[in-house]
Amino acid sequence: MTAEISDKFAVKRISARESVALNVMRGGAALLVLFEHCKNRVFGENSDFVEFGQLSVIPRLIFNLGHEAVIVFFVLSGYLVGRKLLQTQNAQEATRYFIDRISRIYLVAIPAVIFSALVAAALMATLGISFSQPDRPENCNPDLIDIVGNLVLLNKTVLPTICSNSPFWSIQNEMTYYVFFGVVFMTLYVWKSVRAKIAGFGIAALIVGLMAFEPLNPNNTILYSGFWLAGTLASMESRKSYLGLVCLGLTYAALLAFGVRLNGQFVIDVVIMIVIVAAVLLAGKVKLPSQISLPAKRLSDISFSLYLFHMPVVNALVSIFIYFGIEPGHFSIKVFSGWFIIFCYATAAIIFSILMYVCFESRTNDVRKWLLGHLGKVRLAYA
Repeated sequence: MTAEISDKFAVKRISARESVALNVMRGGAALLVLFEHCKNRVFGENSDFVEFGQLSVIPRLIFNLGHEAVIVFFVLSGYLVGRKLLQTQNAQEATRYFIDRISRIYLVAIPAVIFSALVAAALMATLGISFSQPDRPENCNPDLIDIVGNLVLLNKTVLPTICSNSPFWSIQNEMTYYVFFGVVFMTLYVWKSVRAKIAGFGIAALIVGLMAFEPLNPNNTILYSGFWLAGTLASMESRKSYLGLVCLGLTYAALLAFGVRLNGQFVIDVVIMIVIVAAVLLAGKVKLPSQISLPAKRLSDISFSLYLFHMPVVNALVSIFIYFGIEPGHFSIKVFSGWFIIFCYATAAIIFSILMYVCFESRTNDVRKWLLGHLGKVRLAYA
């Protein structure tokens, strides 16, 4: 059965050339999220740079694609993590898969969520202002329930995503995909006993039931699960995976035809998904300049820390500006000061994220080895 799994779900090898392209996509997506959040807090969420005339397309591509960049993360996650799932062949490797995912996410997520809450509390205590989003009141002050609830992935269903770190909504998506698709795959192909299969399907059903309570919006976990699955299908060697991609595309086309468009955002997201899947499939055929290899690798390395740590830094700076009478969203695009503030926000967030990467994310392999040393032999007794 092990050989059958290996043959049936064989994945493509990632070449050095493809690795550079993937690093560019992942690092670039993190910057796009950062740039849009900075822009929203200086020029406002609705700024579309019409003042630049025909050249407005350039700043739009740099500062207005934050949500679309998260779609890139979903597809790349499926491509990189999904391939590891498909290579799982026994119960011990199943344990390794889940330990890998937990250590990868939570080593950054726990300090990021706690830090953002502490920053919000400190701002409220000292300034009486804790900015979170341009369309929300300036009183973000999460409590212990918000912190714990988000870390156990109850945000978007039982309680809102923590206001001090709004990008955390996508972490709930990611972890749900890791666990749901992981449990389903293990149940169908790895775990052997009837009890293990019943437990696996029970966990999968529980996840679907919980996710059914989510509102239908551009953050919906179930609706966007196909994006992660598309990345996984793209990682497979078998030509049958292309049939899977076509079926997935037809499913989303049907959803769009039946009116699931979410004010047009879902249409854009499906198009982005198709473009990124195509880019991933062609990544190994494109030779990028060798000079960008190292910078792309470095940026890709810190991309997760940048994604989760940039918001509390930017929100803290905005709160301080508000305290001194500088309201967010009221700068003119044609005035240099607004662009300088964006530069300051982004620079501060990147520097702080690098420090957090050194403190936490760079130690992922050490934590993973420790967990594997203590839990690596653990598996379901009946699996």
